[in-house]
Amino acid sequence: MCLSDGYSMVPMRIFGTCLALWATDVVAETGEDWIRVEVTATPPPYASAVAKILPSGAALDETNTSTVDLATLLDDSAAITLNGQGGLFQTVNIRGFARWRIKTLVEGVPIHTERRAGNTAEFVSPSMVQQAYVIPGAASAQFGSGAIGGGVDVFLRAPQQHHLHLSYIPTNDYREVLFAGVNNDREFSWMLNHRHSNNSKDGAKAAIHDQFEKHSLVLRKHSDNGWLREALVLLSEANNVAKASSDDPGQRLTIYPTNSHQWGKAVFAWRNATVYAHRSNLLTDITRPGQRVNQLTSEALNSGFNISDKHLFEKLALHWRVGVDSRFGVRVNEQQFGLIDGTISAQQNIDGQQWELYAAADITRDVNNGFWALGARMAHMEQEKSLN
Repeated sequence: MCLSDGYSMVPMRIFGTCLALWATDVVAETGEDWIRVEVTATPPPYASAVAKILPSGAALDETNTSTVDLATLLDDSAAITLNGQGGLFQTVNIRGFARWRIKTLVEGVPIHTERRAGNTAEFVSPSMVQQAYVIPGAASAQFGSGAIGGGVDVFLRAPQQHHLHLSYIPTNDYREVLFAGVNNDREFSWMLNHRHSNNSKDGAKAAIHDQFEKHSLVLRKHSDNGWLREALVLLSEANNVAKASSDDPGQRLTIYPTNSHQWGKAVFAWRNATVYAHRSNLLTDITRPGQRVNQLTSEALNSGFNISDKHLFEKLALHWRVGVDSRFGVRVNEQQFGLIDGTISAQQNIDGQQWELYAAADITRDVNNGFWALGARMAHMEQEKSLN
């Protein structure tokens, strides 16, 4: 028997095996004909200290069902509510904080965006998510700037067998196909996903602009031995993503014709060394019927590197992390087309780059029936612009 909590495959395999053997012995002695196995998810390493003093934890359990967008999936957590626009770009809210005040990560990799609305990890399909870890409080020592409201770390599934998943929701004619598989030694797995949704309707039969079409591919290579412990790639391509809002479509209509993401990371044996990169491209069309059309193109390359480790000293536990997070080629260009006079204008709103060098440490100590936790972070950030 093999169990996984979605964070650390090897420890949970050992724990799951031992628990299964123990439960089998109990059945043999008591004569019971069923086994109850309860698995408690452990926090990511960087959250080991804050998890002891904040009500943080896994957001998903066995009752979760298929959803259209990632934010709705996370809404099952008691710490998360939804606000802002609906649809694929639904916004997550934690303790009254949203958007850039919530740090969003995928498999420990920070996700950035220039889009002003919605969840930054919207490119992750809900059916590909194994677990999400939520910290519902200020966590700047762990996440850096932008985490005053907390953070959400999304972890992807690692399929253990071939399977096909089909979903259909009549409300908005939502259709989804997920095909996943794994090789014989279970070191290489993959997921292929297709999703399509038409506009749903409100109580007055008016269209709620939440349509989209999206394709995703996940490739994972995992090994317990060797210098490369894990390699993970996520490719996502969406088109005709409508923005659901309270605006009158006759006055303003927003749609995202293209939205692409190429994300990847590699983890090595030495000091948990991790390198990552995330390239994103977004095209936005804002139409004001009879007046003008504004078209914005956004692009950026995010990359980084970090090392981390944990040390135990009797009742003290120290976890440290050092790394660099950078953003290159961050550009937002805008064009405006006049529908009345036919004028065309163009401007560049953003053209710059950013990088941050940081060192963070968390110390915890057992005290009677509680814990003392201390966290500190030192960072140096620079931003450069190339606008004339």
